[in-house]
Amino acid sequence: MFQLERVKDLIQSVAYSISMAMDVDIVVIDANKKIIGKSISDKMSYYPSNVAEYIVERKEFVIIEHPGKEDICKGCHHYGCCSELIELDAPIIYQDECLGILSVTAYEEETRNNILKKKDDYREFLISMAGLISSKVGETLINEERSLTMMRIMAIINSVNYGMLAIDEDDKIIYCNQIAESIIETEPEQLIGQKWQEFFHVMEKDGLLSGAGNDRHEVKIYAGSGREKDAYITVSHMHDDSGAAIG
Repeated sequence: MFQLERVKDLIQSVAYSISMAMDVDIVVIDANKKIIGKSISDKMSYYPSNVAEYIVERKEFVIIEHPGKEDICKGCHHYGCCSELIELDAPIIYQDECLGILSVTAYEEETRNNILKKKDDYREFLISMAGLISSKVGETLINEERSLTMMRIMAIINSVNYGMLAIDEDDKIIYCNQIAESIIETEPEQLIGQKWQEFFHVMEKDGLLSGAGNDRHEVKIYAGSGREKDAYITVSHMHDDSGAAIG
């Protein structure tokens, strides 16, 4: 299960935003009842009761108009003496799994009455905010998967016994493996972002990126040591889905 702690900064920002917009107290807890974000003071007690377990299991939005007195509150040690006057709980769901709860609470009668007057609007707003957190979870997982994939690709590229460069459509070097660095005798930070022409001279007049693919070119390499090296380069062209050259 994804841990909401990993997007804690966003959750805390959402908690403060909702608190300011609705003039209510906000607490976000994960599926294990751990508080991840909140707008209430540390001096104000908030107890994640068995209501949390109910919501995590059923993945339902819940409005408790009389906390401490309703059936859903039974089993809580604050049953019959709860300091909350109303509670609204929105499940944070990602891929059909409840990761936690976005909870609105009120401790003053005036605030409670205001929530009751607009409870349907509050419900829709809280569900949207829970969806925002869920979207961030998905984005985080996708980015992590991309990062892992890139690490694997780089490990494979660095394992081959010849130099490799990737060049974009603007002739700029966007990646080089370790052997390429040693051949050109230049550190990666001095290669990446530079045009390939600063390090290579193509002997044929057609240029390095001409042709349809897998072309072999005789080149001179301008090494970082100031020496020129003779070499051969094989070029594989990259294209997007429309067939346009992208590097």
